[in-house]
Amino acid sequence: MGRGLCDGSVKCVIDFAMTMLAINEIVGRYAKDNPASGKVMAKLGFQYEKDIPYACNDGAVIRQGIQCRLCGGKQNAKSKNGGF
Repeated sequence: MGRGLCDGSVKCVIDFAMTMLAINEIVGRYAKDNPASGKVMAKLGFQYEKDIPYACNDGAVIRQGIQCRLCGGKQNAKSKNGGF
């Protein structure tokens, strides 16, 4: 726990997507009840976009989430909620 493995792994995927695949933006979502995922996304430069509901377990459960966006590979950790 806390070794930055997720951060580093996701950064590699983002770098590959933006450089090798020429993807200009990436949208990510996470559950509000999982703030650790929000911290990872903020650290990688994702920006808060909006609150969203999302379905889990084939629609059996609706959770509240947050949608974030990373544009142009810019690593900018500003966010609406100080880490989402």
